[in-house]
Parts: sequence; structure tokens; C-alpha cells
Amino acid sequence: TKYLQETSDGFVVEATYIKRSEKHTLCVSTQVGCVVGCRFCASGLRSEGALHQRSLSSVEMVEECCNITGEIDFAAHRKPLTFAFMGEGEPFLNFDECVKAFHALAAMKWPVPMQLAVSTSGVRPDLIRRLGEITFPVRFKLQVSLHGPSDDIRSRIVPVSKPVFEIVAATRAYRERCNRPVIWNYVLC
Repeated sequence: TKYLQETSDGFVVEATYIKRSEKHTLCVSTQVGCVVGCRFCASGLRSEGALHQRSLSSVEMVEECCNITGEIDFAAHRKPLTFAFMGEGEPFLNFDECVKAFHALAAMKWPVPMQLAVSTSGVRPDLIRRLGEITFPVRFKLQVSLHGPSDDIRSRIVPVSKPVFEIVAATRAYRERCNRPVIWNYVLC
């Protein structure tokens, strides 16, 4: 189920609720628009006409989550809930606000077990490393959208891109530091 939510200054962001037999997933936006412009992504396609407008605050991200979870019938479907920061925008270009939102959501009481996930195109390898130094009281997953085995192929799919070797090195350092799961995303274009 897709949700459109309006910010106090009139921008609209999208969130998606996915109900599966084994879990609830809520994909949350972190920005209005996106500068990365991935060729397969609706945010990237939409952004070609209206690039990144602004980043969302941690409060706006938490409100986005709470507005939607208020409509979920957890009593009828008592499965874990994942807040996946992989909606509109690149979370690592709004890193500090996302981390604040992660901590706020983790501190809240939920009627089912809750976990967090964040996806990045690898635009800030330094912040992948930094994320490994931050502890969270709930299960946390990092997803890296690689989408190409070489820098040449990847740059055609993910226009705002860092070299693959930098992303892999940062992710390796992240994993060694915190021992949390890393998922590699790859789209076939």
C-alpha cells in the first residue's frame, strides 16, 4: 500500500507498507526528491524534472512511520515490523537526521518486535564506515545498492556514484566493526 504524506511546507513524500505472511515492512522516505537519479528508481525518474527539494527532519521521518503504523492491525497479524529507510531519497545524504530517527523509533514501544534497515547507493563510503560505529538496541540491517560490477556499468545505472572498490572497502570495514548483516542489492537493467 502506498501512502502520500504532505510536509508542513507543502511537499509530498511517499512511503510504502508491505504486508507479508512473515513480517510487516514500511519503506520510509528520507528526502523530497533525490539527487542520485538511479535509472530504475521512480524517485530518480521523478527527480529529473524536479531535483532534490530538501531533506526530511528526523521528526518528519518518525511521523511518517507513526502515521502509517497507526493504521496497521498488529493484533490480527502479530509479525515483526521493519522500518526500511529506502523510500524516496538517499538516506546517507541525510545521515544525521536518519540516525536520530533510527534511535527515536528504536526507543518507542511497538506491539510486535521491531527492526531497522537502511539502503544506500554508496554515495558516501565514509558514512558507511561511521554507521558501523553506532550501536542500536534493535536488529539493524544495511543494504548496499551496487547495481553494477564495474564503475563504467554502475555509473550508467547510478549517475551519482563512487568507485565500486571504495564502497566494498567501506562495507567490509562496517561489517568488521559492528558484525551486523549487509545485503547487496543488484537490479538487472
